[in-house]
Amino acid sequence: MDGLRVSELAERAGLAPSTVRFYERAGLLPPARRAASGCRVFDESALDELAFISRAKGLGMSLDDIADLGASWPAGECRLLQARLRAFLAGRISQARQQAAEMGAFERLLAAAATSAERTGGTVRLVLPADPETITAVAALCAAETACCPQARFLLEVTAGQVTVTAEAAGTTGLPEALSPASAPSP
Repeated sequence: MDGLRVSELAERAGLAPSTVRFYERAGLLPPARRAASGCRVFDESALDELAFISRAKGLGMSLDDIADLGASWPAGECRLLQARLRAFLAGRISQARQQAAEMGAFERLLAAAATSAERTGGTVRLVLPADPETITAVAALCAAETACCPQARFLLEVTAGQVTVTAEAAGTTGLPEALSPASAPSP
């Protein structure tokens, strides 16, 4: 038999046979041909195509994006393929930078909350930056805590530069776990 059966191709590519069949049905791999015995077989080039699919998925590409790029491959449109890939990568880099900036801002918010928490008996006071996202998130947290624990009371004070949250667990010695300084991450 000349070529690789689905199970052989899958094993050499480090994939499940069902994944190879799915990629073939989705048009990411050219259809298998039939050997004289009737078995479906792929050419060795299918290994390169599977490696390309794996690398593209690792970059965050959807199967539709991969199919679009793959359509340029057999036609030998290398420049078109490279241009599309560069455009996709530029977009992913931009997304990654945006996510990193958002995570950095969230980390700073958590650190500020952890360092500014004051605890007096059953009361905690947090001072946070007064941006709209923080105010919205704190208000939602207070509402959720109040719904869960009716004995909890919250006072939100918003000024131009900060939002101060005073949380009180009336009738208990503890505080809502989410606002306890002991549960806050260390800066």
